[in-house]
Amino acid sequence: MGLEMLLPWTVEAEFGISCSFPLDATVYHRWSRPPDIISFCESAQSLRQVQQTHAQAVLHGVLPASISVSAALILRYALFGSSQKTCQILFSQSAGFARSPFLHNTLIRAHGMLGVCCRDGFLVYNEMFRSCVMPDDHTFPFVLKLCSDFLEVRKGLEAHGMLLKLSFDSDVYVNNTLLSFYGSCGDSLAARKVFDEMPEKDLVSWNSVIRVFSDNSCCTLPVCAALEDSKVGRGIHCCIFKVGLDTQLSIGNALIDAYGKCREVEASRRVFDEMTERNDVTWNATIVILGYNGCYEHAFSSFREVHGFSVRMGLDRDVFVSNSLIDMYSKSGHSTRASNVFHHMDKKNAISFNAMIANFAQNSLQQEAIALHVPGWHTFAPGRKFMQSHSIAEMGHLGMKHDTVSFVGALSACSNASEIKKGKEIHGFAVRRIFHSHQFVANSLLDLYTKCGQIDISRRIFDRMSHRDAASWNTMVLGYGMIGQVQTAIDLFESMRDDGVKYDSVSYIAVLSACSHGGLIEQGRRFFDEMIACNDIKPTEKHYANMVDLLGRCGLVDEAVHLVQSLPIEADSNVWGALLGACRLHGKLDLGCWAADQLLKLKPNHSGYYALLSNMYADAGRWKDADRVRELMKVKGVKKMPGCSWVQMQDQVYAFIAGERFEQLGSHFVGREV
Repeated sequence: MGLEMLLPWTVEAEFGISCSFPLDATVYHRWSRPPDIISFCESAQSLRQVQQTHAQAVLHGVLPASISVSAALILRYALFGSSQKTCQILFSQSAGFARSPFLHNTLIRAHGMLGVCCRDGFLVYNEMFRSCVMPDDHTFPFVLKLCSDFLEVRKGLEAHGMLLKLSFDSDVYVNNTLLSFYGSCGDSLAARKVFDEMPEKDLVSWNSVIRVFSDNSCCTLPVCAALEDSKVGRGIHCCIFKVGLDTQLSIGNALIDAYGKCREVEASRRVFDEMTERNDVTWNATIVILGYNGCYEHAFSSFREVHGFSVRMGLDRDVFVSNSLIDMYSKSGHSTRASNVFHHMDKKNAISFNAMIANFAQNSLQQEAIALHVPGWHTFAPGRKFMQSHSIAEMGHLGMKHDTVSFVGALSACSNASEIKKGKEIHGFAVRRIFHSHQFVANSLLDLYTKCGQIDISRRIFDRMSHRDAASWNTMVLGYGMIGQVQTAIDLFESMRDDGVKYDSVSYIAVLSACSHGGLIEQGRRFFDEMIACNDIKPTEKHYANMVDLLGRCGLVDEAVHLVQSLPIEADSNVWGALLGACRLHGKLDLGCWAADQLLKLKPNHSGYYALLSNMYADAGRWKDADRVRELMKVKGVKKMPGCSWVQMQDQVYAFIAGERFEQLGSHFVGREV
């Protein structure tokens, strides 16, 4: 539809504006000159004054002859929000309208200023092509500005394509507008491409591209954090210090985050200590960074100090800060402290409960994790304080909606505690809430049934999954390997690639573990060599430990020793433990003593390694050496962890250790020493 069908026919008939300007000879002469009328128009302070200027221009014959006056009136009408007048003036210039890109550009700009609807602006743009009016270097900036303001991505891309066809891509003004358009659409990569291909750049170009990256969270410090480039980060920190911006709160928070993600914990802490102002983002970032770097025990005193500061400032009542405190205490093994933070929270959300479920699951308090998720589930353990007080209502009782995280945490707890019955109940609950098909929940179900020895149920869930990721395949390969169905595990591993799923580090750990359990030396070597040749996967201590275990089970102890001595990384306790087990299995006493010596340097308080060495001496008939090892345990205060058993009666679980017995008194069970 042409614009002539949208607009009224005559200006004079439509306006009917009375003139209140004085009409002496001098003024009359000035009203006859377009520059003076434009000046009057630009100085108008109200819509009424614009209308009067318009009337004088028509009265003195300036309109419809002057396109420049029409353009000035269009913009002034748009400034005061009069879209109808804008269209009327456009039609008053019907003679020059079909030939002038200037008037089209002005009207496109006016529709952008009105900010009501972009459709009319695009109608004008399309009318240019239908009327054979060639766009100029001002057309596309106005069109792209319109696309930016109304987030019309598709039309903006079309305009970009057209300006390329018309060879306007070398114009710096057009390119600067393109940068702003892609920035408003959040496409920083496209903006960078435009910037790199610009034949000419001015100050506006640089400011625009910096603004694009900043607005899209691509400013320099987050980039350093993402790339873990501490060298560049320190350089930027020096520049910040030199220009005096180091006292700004937002920059301080960004520096804490950047140093922390670059594994520079001490530098991150120094920035925190030197900050003159802190907010909840500061405290939260500091807590998260300590957890991110895994320095829980090393930084525990610093963390408690942070906690103390947050309490004194009242920030501990902030739910986000409290959730971070729970997470930090949980990961540092201080489950009781995490519980205390949880107890004292004024408000709790689903994240709070999920953090506590994860806390209990991570710290071997599986029953408490289940109790938080499942109403009516309680645990009683003699000699151990019940972690979940009755003041903590279950998620369901508080009206908290269970989400994927809570289901994953509870299923993980059931898996670690071999609570197959309660795990099945949670499975049913997940099905009713339609969470069972979620990727993470489905993977947790696979892990539950696999660890509880019900691999057939795991396989049925696995076969019904609409999408299987690497974790799904890895769980099944590990599960079949653990129960001795090694060939099935290998077949699944090889089918994984056929299904289009890329192997990861855990995939090779799973298949090497399966080969180790089955004594399949040739297949194990083939998979290990395949992993070494793959540039995407870097072998870890666990991969080497599985290979040492495989070689040891197959009687190739000398080759296992050679592998340990030629490792490109420092062997950890897993590697030395596998070698010690192989030496005991094949009676290699001298090599076993060497492995045990290295092992106890790494894990001096691990009772299992002392027991393994003592048993190896006993197998060789060297009883004095076996007694010496056990005496060494007493001197160092190393105690063997007692075995713990659980008895489930209805919805209650009773825990007891070796040497205890239970007697029923009334409706309760108590533990007594024998």
